[in-house]
Amino acid sequence: LKSIINILIPSLVRSRIQDGKKNFSESQGEVTVIFIDIEGFDQVVQQYTGRELIELLDRVYNGFDSLCEQHGLQKIETVGKTYMACGGLKVVEKDIDNRLLGSHHSVRVTDFACSV
Repeated sequence: LKSIINILIPSLVRSRIQDGKKNFSESQGEVTVIFIDIEGFDQVVQQYTGRELIELLDRVYNGFDSLCEQHGLQKIETVGKTYMACGGLKVVEKDIDNRLLGSHHSVRVTDFACSV
């Protein structure tokens, strides 16, 4: 159950739940959001078995997660063929490497997009 929650709930929400907080409406200020959609996903689905498709998506999304970490971004969620991440969240910015803070979050999101 714990691993399912880790997959379904963004880490910034999980940490608030674990801390016993019930208010999730705190303003995060200016942020940059990116949505990545897998082009031709319907055709991809037809080429793989269910297990192979899950393994493929796992590799792809784990790669995106690693890139998020490299660029100081926060994965928000994955739904089917769509991956959503964000830069500039106050709760995340305070914990990222200082060398990343030299670039505005919009630049980091753009660099992330170019590396995908």
